[in-house]
Formats: sequence, structure tokens, C-alpha cells
Amino acid sequence: MGFLKLVREKSNGVYRTEGAFQGMRIRHSLHTKDRSLARQRLGEYEMGILSGEVSLASKLKGSAAQTTFSTVAKKYLRSRSTGSGKTTQHSVSRFIDEFGDMPIRSLTVEAIEDYIADYHIARGHSNGTVRRTLTSLQSVINFGAKLGHCDYIKLDKPADNPHRTDTLTDEEIEEIFDELHPDVRRFCTFLRYSGARPVEAINLQFTDLDWHRDLVTLHSKKGRGGGTRSRTIPLHPNAKVVIPYSEPPQQTAVFTLNGRPIIDSNQLSKYWSKAREKTSISEEIGMYSLRHTFATNLCRKNVPVKVVADLLGHTDLKMVVRYMNTTLDDHIKAVAAL
Repeated sequence: MGFLKLVREKSNGVYRTEGAFQGMRIRHSLHTKDRSLARQRLGEYEMGILSGEVSLASKLKGSAAQTTFSTVAKKYLRSRSTGSGKTTQHSVSRFIDEFGDMPIRSLTVEAIEDYIADYHIARGHSNGTVRRTLTSLQSVINFGAKLGHCDYIKLDKPADNPHRTDTLTDEEIEEIFDELHPDVRRFCTFLRYSGARPVEAINLQFTDLDWHRDLVTLHSKKGRGGGTRSRTIPLHPNAKVVIPYSEPPQQTAVFTLNGRPIIDSNQLSKYWSKAREKTSISEEIGMYSLRHTFATNLCRKNVPVKVVADLLGHTDLKMVVRYMNTTLDDHIKAVAAL
């Protein structure tokens, strides 16, 4: 049983917690009318007090109002509960550059909207990108609220983009591959013949390769704080040929860019975009289309759905349906078979 109790305000129905800890009186709003969410926040607040993440002394002195966004964001990156992926680190670092010395309690929705307008809208970023940014920023702010430095917030987000399953023909692939930087072409060739997510190929180590049995093990992390999931798939000859053989295996990443480790897929996307400008390929088609092409080709060859899902790393078979695109020729053959 916790040392603080849950109390519902009669005036507005909002829950708060109150009690005492080491002789200090505590009264803290949980900023919700939902009892189950209030109980969850109460538990997090108590754990924060016990672990020292929530400083009651600072709270009593009123210094919480002066806690900067940068201070909270750095704690967020160090916390085990929020994950430490490269994408998270990259996003939060951008937030620190923008809001660093601003007291987190003073961060307004207007300031956030200005940041989105300047950094994303002006650059033509998609709704999906804006949505992911706002979700990540909201997580940092609410982490600060859990520590007692600010109020909880819920940001309005644009509807996510409909999922696209753009694919490329063999001719289009050869056309853009001719224009790619050699290191990026190697990377994309692996995506084409493995169906790997770009982040899986970036994180691929030589120790993940079984040269003798022609197998490769791919690793991915699902969601914030999610555990690592791995799958072992056959290594296609055309994917194997772009990987330099090493025996014993090097303790390094398989793919590099100009001799240096690849930080994230944005580095590679820039090369892809420049190469695409020299072709007839639509500007909406990105590097991820190589994974879509891999999956669509398997479906068109009547590979069982469960096998396709396993190769792609999907646990939900419904995720494969999006790749089962049909054409008019397919419809004509189906009717003719009656």
C-alpha cells in the first residue's frame, strides 16, 4: 500500500494526492478526472519520491517553477522507462536546442505550435512526421509532470498519413541505383533482397551473419521502452554479395557511410532524394519502398501469408494484406477460372 492517498476534488472532479513523507506535507494535483489514470499517476509519483527523481525539498521552495526544459529532457533520456533509442535521442536533442533554457512550466502550446510551423510545416514535412514529433514532445513534458515540475499536457495532433505501400519495378530500381552513392547502393541492395527495415540494416553487425548457412539475424525494438525482437531469415545471394566477408567476424556494423557509422536513416534518405531527382521516379517514393517491393513480390508469387509475415517481422497477419495488391490481369484470370 502506498504512503499517499487519492482524493477527488468535489468542485471539479479532478484527482489529487495528499499525505506526508519524512515529515513533509504533500499535496499534488494528478490533473485527471479518470480514476484509473489517477491511480497510475499516483503510483508513478510515489516511485519518483522514493527514487529521488521527485525532489520534495525543491518543490517546497518553489524551484520547480524554474526547472528548465533541458533539465527534464536530459532526465528523460537517462530514465530506463522512456527508452534510449537513437530516434528518441535525436528528437529530444532537437527539443533541447529549441526549448533548452525555458522553464518547462512556462512552455506554452503557442510556443510548441511556432516550433512545428518553423521546423516542420515550412519544410513540407508530412502529417505523420508532425504527429510523431508532437507525441515525442508530449512524452517529455508529461515526464516532467510526473516529477512535479509542470502540468500534464495533451497536444492536438494532425491525423496520421494513410499507410502507403509504394513499390518499384525492377527497371525503376536499376534506374535509381545507378545514381546512388556506392555505400548507399550497397545498403539499398540489402533492403531490396531482405525486406529489412532501414533501422534494422543500420544496426546490423557482422556477428549477426551466419556465412556458412547463409542466414542473417535482424533486430528491432517495438515502441517506447519495448524489448528487442529478433528474427533470422535466409540471406539472399544478391544481399550477401554486397557484404564484405570477414572471418572471424568484425565487431562492427556491416554498413557504413564514407567509412563512418550510420547514425540514422535520414543520412541515407538525403542521398536517395538526390538520386531520385535524376530519375522519373515519383518524389513521394522513399527508400522504405524497397521493403514494400520485397513483400509485394513475395505475395504475387503466392508465398503463404504466414511466411511473408515471418520474413518481415510482423506478428499480425493483417499487416501483410496491404502488400497483396491486385491488377486487372489478376481479375481477368480469376473470372476466367470459373
